[in-house]
Amino acid sequence: MFRTTNPSTLHLAIPKGRIQTGVVDLLDAAGLELRSGPRGYRPVPSVAGYEVKLHKPLTIVEMLAAGSRDVGFTGADWVAETDADVIELLDTGLDPVEMVVATPEQVLENGGLPRRPLVVASEYPRLTKQWITERNLDAAFVRSYGPPRSSHRKTPMSSWTSRRPVRRARFQSGLSVMTFLKAPTWLTLHDPASTAKDAAQLARLEGLEAHARAAELRM
Repeated sequence: MFRTTNPSTLHLAIPKGRIQTGVVDLLDAAGLELRSGPRGYRPVPSVAGYEVKLHKPLTIVEMLAAGSRDVGFTGADWVAETDADVIELLDTGLDPVEMVVATPEQVLENGGLPRRPLVVASEYPRLTKQWITERNLDAAFVRSYGPPRSSHRKTPMSSWTSRRPVRRARFQSGLSVMTFLKAPTWLTLHDPASTAKDAAQLARLEGLEAHARAAELRM
């Protein structure tokens, strides 16, 4: 994707939702204050050379991979789900949660998953299907949007991967946590092509032409 704006401008993506305040505070502490603009999804930065836009966390990963944003804040879970070609610059440590596989306790047999057809609901299709395949389960995948809640429908099984904290999964939803998959947190990511360009420029400043050429091969 080609941009028509000033190439010296850094295009920054900020996540919408509950983590937005934490990211804005983090930038403010670094000296980049974001003010409300005439359009709510385009905050106005206090420092020249930045163009900022609000996006959903998943969209940020997709835009970074496509090269339409230079730097963005998003969740490690969405990077893993999309398997995107992006570079992690910083683990912010904001909003850490556990990604787990959980099921209503009455579904379990001897403390484990029953050997019968299962229904697995998740907002992470790739990671969930990979989990099903790795365990050789007879399971159908159903896409959910947001962490599912405990269900009383008479399906063979209701199970899912979840970004909600483990405490909530255990005590609010009546679920039994079967597997700990990941501990997602919020990352600062970079477009690999932009990183390669910066690396080539720095190498030439240091007189390292071979290193510069090697970086350009990755663009």
